[in-house]
Amino acid sequence: MSTMSDHLATDALKTYPCSECDSTFASRYSAKVHMRRHTGERPYPCGICDKSFSQMAIQINHRRTHTGERPFPCDLCPKAFATESTLSNHRRTHTGERPYSSELCDKSFAVPSTLNNHYWTHKRNTCYRCGVTFCDYKKLKEHRLSVHPRAVVAADAGDNDNERRTATATTTTEL
Repeated sequence: MSTMSDHLATDALKTYPCSECDSTFASRYSAKVHMRRHTGERPYPCGICDKSFSQMAIQINHRRTHTGERPFPCDLCPKAFATESTLSNHRRTHTGERPYSSELCDKSFAVPSTLNNHYWTHKRNTCYRCGVTFCDYKKLKEHRLSVHPRAVVAADAGDNDNERRTATATTTTEL
């Protein structure tokens, strides 16, 4: 007779591969839910609007946008939230925790979406001469003035399109 620990050890070795991509899953249910990405199946309709969802939990969270239900109260202030993850993100406003760090600079953020938005500042503020990125345009401009002074022209008043044109024009004239 097998014990529960034997069962769990055997079950932990199982993987459920996706027949459409290279993903594998620890449970049959996870593989089934994943397969809905490939098939487009959305068996959980909202019931209030015409949206439907691949997972019941997502449908429940969505319905709260219609009902205004906020079952997750903050224990530190009077606010309440529709999802546990939103409450978790909110709690960081009280604790000051910032677990999401930029790999490109020393800034960190409380919410993952804010980190993703932050990465766009680096992309927008990239030196087209050497590829160095900056969090804000002022630092990029300081860099350009000190490192690439010949590439900076009087007409450069602020946007990266000017820098790209300047860098291209300077490179062309230096050839």
